[in-house]
Amino acid sequence: MAFGGLNKMAVPHNHIVLTMADGREVSIIQNHKDGSGMACGEYGHTVEVWVDGEDEPVYHKNFEQVMDYLSKI
Repeated sequence: MAFGGLNKMAVPHNHIVLTMADGREVSIIQNHKDGSGMACGEYGHTVEVWVDGEDEPVYHKNFEQVMDYLSKI
């Protein structure tokens, strides 16, 4: 579980970790409502997504783009 350690530490952005049916973890982050944070996602609009095993995250994706991305990997 590559992202498990992040669950236990404070991060400077909003962070969600979910597990896909195949066991891979999906990390979804976005900056705080006040704009603070280190994520490539704007509160309420876009997120940064990193799936365990993928080479790098995808950035500034809206809800529909995230669902499309996750359905194809």
